[in-house]
Amino acid sequence: MMMYRVRGAILIGIILTSIISWPRSTPVTYFPHSVTGDALFDYFKQVVAFHKLKHIGNVIDVSDGFYHNIIQFSKNLFLHSLNTGTNIGVIVFYNSLSSNDPLATAMSGMP
Repeated sequence: MMMYRVRGAILIGIILTSIISWPRSTPVTYFPHSVTGDALFDYFKQVVAFHKLKHIGNVIDVSDGFYHNIIQFSKNLFLHSLNTGTNIGVIVFYNSLSSNDPLATAMSGMP
């Protein structure tokens, strides 16, 4: 498919391989009916299972104090802004912006 320049050929190949190998009754399955296959299938069921997000609030630890949380938030915000600048720099370096892109028009006046 990549030879014929099909968009998303790699993703299509991954999805097709996954769909073919997941059912246990096919000869090319990743989970054969054996002890090893049963263990792999049990682990696979745990990975794809849906878990409720009831403990998501415990991620923010407020016991350290208000200022500690402000510092953590500002560090996270600062690092994300640096990453955005890095991505824009790479885009400009490889000249992969189209001429009608708003970012290209904003960056055209920059050295």
